[in-house]
Order: sequence, then C-alpha cells, then structure tokens
Amino acid sequence: MSKVHIRLNLKLLSRLHSGLRSNLKPNLLLRTGASAGPRKGHLAACVFWWIVPFLWFPQPALFSQSLHLSPASGPRGETVAIEISLESNGGKEPTALQWDTTIPQPLLTFPKEVASVGQAAQAAGKSVSCAIKTKTGVVQTAVCILYGGQEVIRNGVVAVLQLRVDPKAKPRRCRLTVDHGLAVYKDLTQVSLDAAETSVNVRR
Repeated sequence: MSKVHIRLNLKLLSRLHSGLRSNLKPNLLLRTGASAGPRKGHLAACVFWWIVPFLWFPQPALFSQSLHLSPASGPRGETVAIEISLESNGGKEPTALQWDTTIPQPLLTFPKEVASVGQAAQAAGKSVSCAIKTKTGVVQTAVCILYGGQEVIRNGVVAVLQLRVDPKAKPRRCRLTVDHGLAVYKDLTQVSLDAAETSVNVRR
C-alpha cells in the first residue's frame, strides 16, 4: 500500500462515524478499566487488538459491491464525462468509497475538478475529493474518496469523472481504468472492489 493510500485511509477513517467511535469508547473503557478486574481487562484488551487489524485493513469481498463506468465520446479539445455507478447486492451498502482512476496521457488529462458527486451519493449527503497520485509520460492516476456522514450509499451514479481531450489528439478509442477500489461500512470494515474499465472515443 502506497503512502498516498495510507494517508487517505487515515483521513477517511478519522472523518467517518464519530458517533460510532464515541459509542465504542465507553464500552472499551468499561471492559478494560480497573473495575473489570485484571483478568477481564487483559482478556478484553487482547480481543480488542485482535479485532483492530480486521477493521483496519481491506477484507476480501464479503459483500457483493462493484463499480461500473459509462463510455464517453467527444471531440478534440473538449471535456468528456464518465459516470461511476455503484451496484450493491446482498443488502449491505457502504458509507464511503475510495478508488484510483488511471488515464492515458497526453491523450487525456484531468482538469482542476477531477470529479463531481453523483446523484446517488448526493442523496446520501456525500462529498468527493480527488488528488493526482502519479504522473508519468504515458499515464496519469488520480485517487478519489467519497465520504461524509453515516448514511449508506444506494445503487446508482456515485461520481462523475471529468476528462479533457488533447486538442492535438488523433481520432481513436482509448481505455481508462478504475482500480484499488475500497468500500467502507458503518462498522469501519473495508472491502476491496474489483477493477473496472471503459473507453473514450476521441473524434475530430
């Protein structure tokens, strides 16, 4: 996991579910405090530190969630939009999302505002924040987090990517990918999401 991912995950977790953490704290103090006695306190502490790694690090796909990307088409020098949609099965929706978007450059570039909040995320009171993660001569990657409050995110469009087409680009079809996706739940469990891809058709 890169430093960028670690930094973003810490920031994400610090913003999520302050109410949940405040509810957990008295319980942990009750179980590990002096009134519980040395044995009970020690046992509770051991259980707590065994559970923390499970909550902190991404888990396999315990629940079925996936991201889907719409295709896009646009002329040279213009901006195209790609919708990122969430599909959750199994009756458990996430409260926050994180993903990387990788595009070919200089054919495509990220504008100042990489993404905007989609309708499904807006209905849940979420915000989106993106930053450029890496940039080479052939690809550019931006990382985004969708966060805010404890409301779950329902199925639908969660974000809209904005991409600028190079004015000198030749007509062609190119691919972009969304990977390193994470879904975060109310209990702070993180589940990895499969990669998704789509195409952008560059016209004259």
